Amino acid sequence: IPEVTDLDYVNLTTHADTFGIDPVPISWAHPDPLVRGPVICTVRHFNQRNAIGAHSGSYCIYTGLAVAAGKLSPEYVPNLKLTSPVFKIGPYPSWYDPKKIASID
Repeated sequence: IPEVTDLDYVNLTTHADTFGIDPVPISWAHPDPLVRGPVICTVRHFNQRNAIGAHSGSYCIYTGLAVAAGKLSPEYVPNLKLTSPVFKIGPYPSWYDPKKIASID
């Protein structure tokens, strides 16, 4: 369980100074996800992070506002076990080109 500390601000992105002390290895652009490895850009386990980005995309803005307004506990973790994409996207050949960057939100 991650350590929770009292903060007087809400961190909306994972662009902190503690990037990847012991990041999980990743082979960018490999078409096989089992070979590529996981893309990790979490704020909860920053030592393993191997990518940067906003946690939960634009949803993090609404979460940050709710926490700042005192309407949501900063310790709240949504249960996403029964969620799925609205429709299937990709994969596309550009996702496996190491000269391009893929961004999904």
